[in-house]
Amino acid sequence: MKLLLWGFLCACAIISAQSDVETEEFEVSFDWDALYKYEQEQVELNTWESVLNTIKEKLSPPLYKIEVTNSAHDCGSSSSIIHFDSVTTSPSYVPVPGNLSLSGHVVIDQDLAAPISASLTLRRKIGGWIHKWVRVPCTNGVGSCSYSDLCQFLPNYNKPDTDACPAEYQTLKVPCKCPLASGDYQFANFNIYISRPTSHIPIPLTGDYEVTLNLNHGGSPIGCLYLAIRLEKR
Repeated sequence: MKLLLWGFLCACAIISAQSDVETEEFEVSFDWDALYKYEQEQVELNTWESVLNTIKEKLSPPLYKIEVTNSAHDCGSSSSIIHFDSVTTSPSYVPVPGNLSLSGHVVIDQDLAAPISASLTLRRKIGGWIHKWVRVPCTNGVGSCSYSDLCQFLPNYNKPDTDACPAEYQTLKVPCKCPLASGDYQFANFNIYISRPTSHIPIPLTGDYEVTLNLNHGGSPIGCLYLAIRLEKR
């Protein structure tokens, strides 16, 4: 009898608990202002982290230096559309990270709309007096890589035509977006920042290199630029 009574009481307790769960109402509130504030703080933290990393890179002592051993020159054919009549670099030794300054004269025979593709071939000298040149594969965007459209690297890519070009582009009178208009372009002291190489590049960095840039448009070659450099430890 006691066993039956105990079972009845347990059953009543279970039913009562289920009834309470089914009838209880929950109110869920969300503090959207707090969420927005948190997201803004995360954006600010990410921005500051990026700024601090840039400052750290620029204040850190250079790891490498680049010596231009053979001045850049045109390696295209008579049918090329882009002609690199003269391209010089300075200073003689460029610290890495650091700024490489370009000056020169480039002629574009006709207007060129996007896309303008490119293939960069990087070859490294292996050996001493008896040596060979070995192609460096494309790894993490470094080496012998192909680019589907160089226009995307211009500062006003995908911006309205009404947007002004950056001051440096206006001063040098060079295009800041595609299409590239035909004409003669003289430029002096155009600075390119060379960032610190990442540690995960799986090749010894120091040595002699040949750099060849081939430009293509509509499946046809339109220009070529060659440069020889030596990369040394600081």
